[in-house]
Amino acid sequence: MPGTPPLGAVWLSRSIGSEILAEAKSRAPLETGGILMGYYTVPQNGTRNLVISDLIGPGPGAVHRRLTFEPDSEWQTHRVAGIYARSGRTSKYLGDWHTHPQGHPIPSTRDKNTLELISRYEPARCPEPIMLIAGNPLGSAKWELRAFNLQCSTSLTQTRTASLPLYFSD
Repeated sequence: MPGTPPLGAVWLSRSIGSEILAEAKSRAPLETGGILMGYYTVPQNGTRNLVISDLIGPGPGAVHRRLTFEPDSEWQTHRVAGIYARSGRTSKYLGDWHTHPQGHPIPSTRDKNTLELISRYEPARCPEPIMLIAGNPLGSAKWELRAFNLQCSTSLTQTRTASLPLYFSD
């Protein structure tokens, strides 16, 4: 958004990272995913950092497929509302996470389109959503987790998806 400092990095706890990877491994070779909630830090050195404080899974009614998944949206909506209320309205929707169980953790065209849709969906109140992708290239034993966000031009007419540094805390 114009006038808003750019994102510098994404932070999450090791336990949240482990939770994503455990869900990814349990559903492979099918995709899974969920919602990211948290907050932005006070701008420093011209950038903001984003802190993921809460993770919401796919939900019990989610449908998992090889190249996509459909979350249990009603279940997720209730979880988002609960976390938002318990946090004193400080933990907000930041974007989504999902897996590429047999591919690299880079956004597909569908992923980029999803970020665009989220940014324009007013009830989400998330003009610059992030997306975490857990990938498992060629079904290897090693999973990778990467962060991306949608960046708008100053004119708001062009957007691009950019990779962000991802850091883990204890």
